[in-house]
Amino acid sequence: MTADYLKNGALRYAAEGREIVGCNRSCFNNRPLYCQPHDTGFVLTGDRPLVRLIGGFQAGVWTGAIVRDGAGKWFHECAEVESRYRCGRMAWRVSDPAVPGSEAEIEVVPLNGAAGFALRLRAKGLRAGDKLIWSFGGLQPQDAGPRYYWGSTGRGAWYPVMWGNPNIRKTGDPCKPLTRLGFIPAVCAGNEVRIDGQSFAVLMHSGAPQATVGTVDHAGSLRAKGKAISRAVSASYGFEESTRDIAMCRDETDPKKVAANTVTLMVMEEPDQKTVGLYLLDATTGGNCPGWRR
Repeated sequence: MTADYLKNGALRYAAEGREIVGCNRSCFNNRPLYCQPHDTGFVLTGDRPLVRLIGGFQAGVWTGAIVRDGAGKWFHECAEVESRYRCGRMAWRVSDPAVPGSEAEIEVVPLNGAAGFALRLRAKGLRAGDKLIWSFGGLQPQDAGPRYYWGSTGRGAWYPVMWGNPNIRKTGDPCKPLTRLGFIPAVCAGNEVRIDGQSFAVLMHSGAPQATVGTVDHAGSLRAKGKAISRAVSASYGFEESTRDIAMCRDETDPKKVAANTVTLMVMEEPDQKTVGLYLLDATTGGNCPGWRR
């Protein structure tokens, strides 16, 4: 540090209780949240309200916006962003003149037992007709990700530890470019989205063996190019009203089989084609369940 910095320099962040607080800082991906166990994956958050999920690959990026009369900004592009980080939790308070009078509060925590995160969004100052829109996608294979950390790929390529002290790392911080990496729409090319009611699955490409799955617990509309035309409304057992998920169980007489279940679907619009496909998705992988006939 120089004598001038010691005399006139200002702190980039403030400490309030157990939180590190930033105001209108510019970094992405500089606040990691670790899933349990640690080798499962982690969630990269940062000064800007954008969430990047890392498993053995980039498993998806979340961003959102409030839109009023056709105008709005993605949260990570908003003019006023307060970030609050504490171990295992990230929160933002966001506002922008594009949607005057409104303020969004976003909170993210990592999951236990899986590579994933839970996100809660609350807003105030909304008007009739205001809409929340959000986007999730951008799955990438291991060998397509960035190489910001010692030339590695996969999860190691996204290693979030910074090396800011020039007296320790003379060649500079290899992770620094990662702090400027926001949401890149082109990375979503080839991703496939499947929607069922308030649940969704994003595959890296059609037929991919892995997927990122999620559920929205607030009534709304999930949309994709290959949109669903029906949703589950009841089942003999295991139907969850809030999410419309169906928890299947094993047959008591033969544990290798799934117990029979009768599911009722409501067709929400008339299909254009003569035949349609019926898919049963595994809640863990998002792929078709083995042995399922359609």
